[in-house]
Amino acid sequence: MAGAPQTASASMARYVAVNGAAGELCQIQVEEGWTTWNLKEAISQARGLEPLEQRLICGLRELKDTEALELLASEHPEVTLVRRSEQQVKWLRIAEEDWSELLNEAAEAWEDKSVVLAAVSSCGWALRYASEELKNDQDVALAAVQQNGLALQQLGVEETTVARLALPVWQTMLAGGLACVAHRAVAGSVEDLLKRGGVRQVLAKNLLKFSGGFPFGALCCSLYVNFLHRSGEVNCLERLSCASAAVTLASVATYPLHTEKMPSVSKGAPFSPSSALVAVRQHGWKALRSANPVAAAELCTIDLARQIGQSCGAPSSYGLLFASGCAAGCFTQSVVHAHSALTQRSDTNRRERFQAFCRAAGPSFLKHAPAVGVNSLVRVGLEVIEIVSKSNLASGSFTPTLVGSWMDRMLSLLLAAGLGSGVALALVQLQAKRRKGRRTRVALVDNGSLKPEATKSLRRLASSLSKRSQLQVEAVSARFADRIKAEHLDGRKGEVLEGWLKRVSEEDPAAQVRLLPLLIGPSDTLTKSMPTAARAHSGLEVEMGAPLVCLCPALFGGEVTGAEALAQMLHERLQDIELQPTDTVLLCDHGSPVIRVANAKVAVQRALATLLQRDVLPCCMERREGEAYDFNGPLLEASLEALPSKASAKVALLFLQEGRHAGPGGDIEKIIQNAAQKRPDLSIRSTSVLAGHPALEELLLTRLDNTVPLRFFH
Repeated sequence: MAGAPQTASASMARYVAVNGAAGELCQIQVEEGWTTWNLKEAISQARGLEPLEQRLICGLRELKDTEALELLASEHPEVTLVRRSEQQVKWLRIAEEDWSELLNEAAEAWEDKSVVLAAVSSCGWALRYASEELKNDQDVALAAVQQNGLALQQLGVEETTVARLALPVWQTMLAGGLACVAHRAVAGSVEDLLKRGGVRQVLAKNLLKFSGGFPFGALCCSLYVNFLHRSGEVNCLERLSCASAAVTLASVATYPLHTEKMPSVSKGAPFSPSSALVAVRQHGWKALRSANPVAAAELCTIDLARQIGQSCGAPSSYGLLFASGCAAGCFTQSVVHAHSALTQRSDTNRRERFQAFCRAAGPSFLKHAPAVGVNSLVRVGLEVIEIVSKSNLASGSFTPTLVGSWMDRMLSLLLAAGLGSGVALALVQLQAKRRKGRRTRVALVDNGSLKPEATKSLRRLASSLSKRSQLQVEAVSARFADRIKAEHLDGRKGEVLEGWLKRVSEEDPAAQVRLLPLLIGPSDTLTKSMPTAARAHSGLEVEMGAPLVCLCPALFGGEVTGAEALAQMLHERLQDIELQPTDTVLLCDHGSPVIRVANAKVAVQRALATLLQRDVLPCCMERREGEAYDFNGPLLEASLEALPSKASAKVALLFLQEGRHAGPGGDIEKIIQNAAQKRPDLSIRSTSVLAGHPALEELLLTRLDNTVPLRFFH
């Protein structure tokens, strides 16, 4: 438009005069909300100059492309158009398409502020190639840091203080440690809220329980940040490699903190170089295997999600940090959850496995998405505090808008933490208020036996759990116990689950009921009999615990499965019967037609073999015939007969209580006696059952603290 039209309606329109060296070039009618870039596009249509060729000067300064035109406050606004050289336009195009190609251009490209601004807006690491003058330029520094926070170490400020590390060690360790504690505490709290709720469980238990994650988080974050610093500009694969290396080294370094017993030292042997080498050999591979690949994936996915958000125009803020963490948590848990569901052996069909996968996906995301979001908020938020201190070194008045002052940032973090805690506390109090005045009734449930000693043993264990948990724990069997005469049970008749539930519903219909299974694996008693009995009393709020060996990552988040604890108990039982290095070790259970139970035995077998540093042969007392049930392994009788001449064997019994099968006069004892009669050359001894072991009570208390609603059992 060469001139402004003189109509009445157009007189209210706003125009910007565009001048050149020879005078006015055109007048552009601008609209509300326009930026400099919109004006350049309009000039391009009017005069045929591409926006990249244009420099617009207002007064004595050049207008930025993102600047709002409302800043031109004069009554008759005008700008001066200066045309860029062909070389400068070429550099700008390269900077927007692939800034790394600028490294092949003349050094003058890195002295041009417009070109460097375009490059660092694409990748913050490009700041390292800018001239020293532009590294200290406020606009360039802010653009680089907003694109990538780690670009701050390229600022031309006191290079001797920051040349070796991306950030101070204390800062990365503090950020990572607090982030790890916050991550685990939030995940544990959300899990408790989903299951049961309660102020004690959610606040006190989780904060104290997960504070031990500080050393791992501190080392992991510090190593990751500085690995990235050493690597310079990195792609996705290189970023994942840095995260994996950081998680592995941090896991190995903190492994001794999580190891209660070192076999080479626990027997009272004096410390020596040889005993240290033995400990390293025994635990080195375990330490490497303790590295969690999910942590590595979360580390790099947080940064990638944040970069994607910034590239889409999202401003750098605490909301972006939290959203990036939530996205990273959902992505990593999707991969982990899908992998666990696909690799877990099951005797169910595809449709049932898919339904179980979908049911468990919701709780998994609800737990991990906010947890990783808090991790991102705390870790990255505390890391970028360094921007303030470095910027202040350059200029006392230079404070990047991304982070504000130290006080503003700390107050914002405290406010965010306070709001999050307030929401969690409100939910917890709501749950606590709803449950106030309700009594908790706990049933310790075993398979049942016609032997009185099995019921007596169950009662002793229930009594001990009652004292330790401060809850009313009662001994209940799935079947058989009600057939035993009362005089054989100290005058008190045994109870089965159906009768106990009926009695509780009559005595205390508002009670919260927890069913704690005394079972090795997820047998039909746990997955069918117990849920069926509980659903018959719909008025009761019933929760169920996991079996002693739980291999279900969907419900229990990949926590300790229990196999290691049972293996440690069996290891001590074997020591009680004087296990020798030349002995053959057999692990014997009852046998089951359910493959999930056999998988639990396999997990214990592997854990025991790792503890003993030798092979452990699986077998069972009885099993159904046919190849379909070969997952049980061979019979104990066949395994003993197959031993070599003059062999010495120790049979580790994966039985919980004495009864018809295990204990004096039981089936196991008879099988061993028959084998000894057929093979007098053999030396065979068996361990006692696991009842009475202190660690069994600890494991049961853990399962009692992590019961889940009945609806999760199908």
